[in-house]
Amino acid sequence: MLSRMLKTGAIFVTGAFLFASIALGASKTIKITQDVVLPGGQTLKAGEYSVVVNEKLDKVEFIQNSKVVASSSCKCTIGKKKNPDTQIQLQQSSGNVQELQQIQLKGETRTINLTS
Repeated sequence: MLSRMLKTGAIFVTGAFLFASIALGASKTIKITQDVVLPGGQTLKAGEYSVVVNEKLDKVEFIQNSKVVASSSCKCTIGKKKNPDTQIQLQQSSGNVQELQQIQLKGETRTINLTS
């Protein structure tokens, strides 16, 4: 009986470890190579950000060093195929400033369209 419990426990721990590894490997991170502005006016400095989308609230948050540094309203659209790469789309706005318009995260079918 004890042997069976130990085996079950070992299988559970191994499964949990594998699940955590897969979840960590699928991180939703973008790298911005130049300062950009969000449609609402907030500035994102060049750097790496974790992206968290709340589709119920139509909101995307940009996290750096475990802190939310910026957020924007958004609308998500679902495509038919998974995005092959993580990509961002910029548009030049007034004053030669690049505005972040869209995010596609690798392995997801959705496109995150930033709105003001």
